[in-house]
Amino acid sequence: MRFWCAVIFFVVYSACASANELATVRVGAAVSSELSPDVLHSAADSGDWLRQQPGVDGVRMGGHGIDPVIRGQSQNRLNILLDDSFVYGGCPNRMDPPTAYAPLHSYDEIEIRKGITSLQDGPGGSGGTVLFRRVTPVFLENDAPVRGDFGGRYGSNGDSREAWTNLIVGNEDGYLRTFGQYGKANNYEDGDGREIASGYEIRQGGGILGWTPNADSEWSVQYEETRERDVQFAGAGMDSPRSDSTTVALKGRHRMSSRWTLSGNVSWNQVDHLMDNFSLRPAPIQMGSAMKVEVPSESETLTAKLMAESVSGPTEIAFGLNAQRNRRDAVLRNVSSSPVLELARLWPDVMIRHLGGFAEVTQHFSDQQRLSGGVRIDHAVARPRDSNERPAGPPWVRSAAQLYEQAYGVRGDLEVREWLPAAFLRFELDQQGHHWFASASYSERLGDASELYIARNAAMGNQQWIGNPDLAPEAHRQLDIGLRSQASRWDSQLTLFADDVEDYIYREQVQIGTIKRDRYRNIRASLYGLEWEGGVRYASHWETRAQALIMRGDNRSDGGTLAQVSPYQGQLSQHWRPGKWDASITLRLAAANDRLNEDAGEQASAGYTVVDLGLMWMVSQNAEIALGVDNLFDKRYVNFINRNRAASDPLNIGEDSFTDTLTEPGRNAWISASYRF
Repeated sequence: MRFWCAVIFFVVYSACASANELATVRVGAAVSSELSPDVLHSAADSGDWLRQQPGVDGVRMGGHGIDPVIRGQSQNRLNILLDDSFVYGGCPNRMDPPTAYAPLHSYDEIEIRKGITSLQDGPGGSGGTVLFRRVTPVFLENDAPVRGDFGGRYGSNGDSREAWTNLIVGNEDGYLRTFGQYGKANNYEDGDGREIASGYEIRQGGGILGWTPNADSEWSVQYEETRERDVQFAGAGMDSPRSDSTTVALKGRHRMSSRWTLSGNVSWNQVDHLMDNFSLRPAPIQMGSAMKVEVPSESETLTAKLMAESVSGPTEIAFGLNAQRNRRDAVLRNVSSSPVLELARLWPDVMIRHLGGFAEVTQHFSDQQRLSGGVRIDHAVARPRDSNERPAGPPWVRSAAQLYEQAYGVRGDLEVREWLPAAFLRFELDQQGHHWFASASYSERLGDASELYIARNAAMGNQQWIGNPDLAPEAHRQLDIGLRSQASRWDSQLTLFADDVEDYIYREQVQIGTIKRDRYRNIRASLYGLEWEGGVRYASHWETRAQALIMRGDNRSDGGTLAQVSPYQGQLSQHWRPGKWDASITLRLAAANDRLNEDAGEQASAGYTVVDLGLMWMVSQNAEIALGVDNLFDKRYVNFINRNRAASDPLNIGEDSFTDTLTEPGRNAWISASYRF
């Protein structure tokens, strides 16, 4: 209650403040953050950092690989690009979302776009787009030829440790950039002192060789890889003893004239992933013997983009082409038997291809008013190339094609071909320090490899998981209205949003005899709510900040709610910033949630208030040290959208995994240091 009173106070304060005190600012719905060390101290990985940002949440399944959620939308409803590359994880169970392969400290900035604000990066992205970027370094004639940074972090809960380094060597003609990051953690304890399976070991690194022959051109070749070992997941029935990612990319940009710039990139990524239920946990016992299963899987993605941009007076134009091709294959195997038996082709060599074009225009009517809009069209093709292959397992095992027919009556040609249109229109107005914006958009999204083609067999008493090749693409109609204001003493941003979805791809559990089945169908749905953040600065060194997210998701076809929708939540923080110091106390809050999706088996969660402390010291212009305590009072609490066995894991075999929603870490004291040169 105190938190909501504080939120109301700040909103009223912001609305009543004198407009004459404000400087004119130009902002949009996108949030762009330069990744200076002071915002990174308490983040365990990229997914953890994202869910600390206003309006962003994340699904925890262990200690690594938190899956982002923006405005109640996640997975393939978000476009997440790692330095212009799409990376689709190799795990059908979402152990490795794209953020698992994004070494946080190697990026210069992260841009978060909520909803549809641009169509340049590919189809879909109805929930939003997250762009991880490495910026081309600029070397002037008298600059030092070497620059970089390094740092480390230690956390007491789980004995987590992390180290990173970035090194850039170059001059006006080109550069070599190398980066590396290492992280290791044991299982953390929750607020009740229970040990939660969450340990991991991660090695990430790579290099970029760039050529900058003049001020108008830049070219680069890039290589990076991630090696994950012994990653444990309490929120799943399996762990991942190994997961590897490799990315190779080429990029170029050339200013052809004072008006026109041409840019392009092409990248190839491969993920090899293994999960099993026996390497890092006791195998479950069935009929008196251990039932050991594993899922080797792979995902291979090609991303390409070619774009032309023009600036002519008050008019900005961008148009181009995107291509994307993803292939995924996964097999469920019983390794207890001799010989090893295949139980299911989870992804029967699924190929999904998109080819599309876009055009965008921004017209500046004055320094205070502008109108932007765009259109795009994509042709999408999806097919399961091994759908007729029956695994060599027990008699009850079926091919993917047989499962689709059994669950949906779909037979024959399983290839899906769709045209996916999209468009947006956005108006922005700067007026006496206030920035108003309103936008409307339409976009369509094809189902992903699991929604269309997942094919998990199951014996009596177990659980099937079957995709639906007959799904129609989702159609999102969205509206955003907002106001952002800023002055020397205060700032505030309020956004109202709504998304009416036709043919929303809805996942549900049904009982078929003795077998429980996860399946997909289209429904009508809506998502709507508001986001607010703001702050007040006073008495020279003091600042109070707050943020809030209030949203709902409705199943308009059947009644009830959508799954994985965050409860009302927010933060309230007090900062003291005298010169080189920044001391803070933060309250993270969430309301209780008993508005549940029964088709997903969701479980109610209690409200909570968690207290964090932080202290940062700028030792010098180049060195920083920070320390803090998260969850100061060692509170046991859960984030409602965290993984739980009932809601989201048909691969959960055995009794050692959580049957309730996965609890968050208890008290964690941490220290972090970094140095730039």
